[in-house]
Amino acid sequence: MAPDLTILVNQLQLRISSMEETINKHMAEKTAWMAQQSKLMDLILSLNETIKSLQVPVTQKPVNTKKVTTTAASGEGSSSADSMHAPTQPFIKVSYAAKAAKAVKAENKKPKPKQTKARPPTIDTTKRILSEPTGPSQYKFVYLPCRHHLRHSAVRKLLSTIKIPQSRVIDVQFPAKGTVALLVHSEFYQEITESLESHGISAKKEFNPFAANIIGDQQHANKTIAEREQLARSIFAERQVRTCLRLPPHLGHSIMRFFTTTTSSLQVPASTFTHYMEKRKGTAPPSLVDKPTTIAAFQAIPPTSENAMDGVEETAPINNQ
Repeated sequence: MAPDLTILVNQLQLRISSMEETINKHMAEKTAWMAQQSKLMDLILSLNETIKSLQVPVTQKPVNTKKVTTTAASGEGSSSADSMHAPTQPFIKVSYAAKAAKAVKAENKKPKPKQTKARPPTIDTTKRILSEPTGPSQYKFVYLPCRHHLRHSAVRKLLSTIKIPQSRVIDVQFPAKGTVALLVHSEFYQEITESLESHGISAKKEFNPFAANIIGDQQHANKTIAEREQLARSIFAERQVRTCLRLPPHLGHSIMRFFTTTTSSLQVPASTFTHYMEKRKGTAPPSLVDKPTTIAAFQAIPPTSENAMDGVEETAPINNQ
């Protein structure tokens, strides 16, 4: 035989011998496991016999099937309810309508949110209501500084924080950048200003809504001061028209009548009342001023090449030369 073939045969014989040893080892382990399994089975049978000899026969009582009251929670946390010796309960079929009714009852048991009761009128309010009218109603503005742009709802929340009744403030306006205007009845003006001052908030008593410097639109930069003052007055008038249209008719008529007949510096042209009434009836011509009268209205207009610089009340004021 060739030397290479002899080497190959020897290697195969070694592998065969190794495999035979492994097989013999596994067979011995299997035999040991079988013997252990046999012992365990004998032990189990012995234990079963012992258990049977220790058990006491139990006589089950007959179950009354006429009236069975069971609750779903009766067996929770109870070992006797799950015992193999517990009496069997008959199956009770529950209809879908019964389950739905039970769910509705559970939902109705949820606590209802508490409704805040309306505050009773104060003594001053009662005296004012039950007294003779002193003449046509008059209105004033409380001007407040504001470093941030706020929404109407945010301003009212701030006023609630300092305990100013919402019923005292008819409307919230933004006449110029950094200024908030509260439209109030003249009878409440002093009360509101004193309440603000008690909390360290000072009103802007010298603010003029008709001043030329509140016009911040750059397209009006070349106009004279008189022209910008006239534009500010027109914007003020249109703003009051929109405010009165949002209010109940009796209150809107009263406010608009005041601004068109007052002898104070807040007077607007008498034609504004006619314009307001036409809008209230739905027969109004185009607006007095074809511009946004509030910051919110200006922001609602999409920017274009023509109105990109608009925003009479949002941009910085123009310095008067």
